[in-house]
Amino acid sequence: MVRHPLYCATLLQVLGTGLTLNSLVAFILLPVCLAGVLFRIRKEERFMTAEFPEYRGYMNKTRRLIPWIY
Repeated sequence: MVRHPLYCATLLQVLGTGLTLNSLVAFILLPVCLAGVLFRIRKEERFMTAEFPEYRGYMNKTRRLIPWIY
């Protein structure tokens, strides 16, 4: 289980598009997209922990984007 399944799916979609179309542009956009997603995740998690203290416990039980890894 991951905390941000929509962002995980977005990154997989960009990667899949690059692989499917054999597109160098899509591969160049992947790190840019990843940086944007990580920035957004940090911002959202700061908000969630400020508004909902119990969210910290949820964060300890789940990974951000990649199950069992990150």
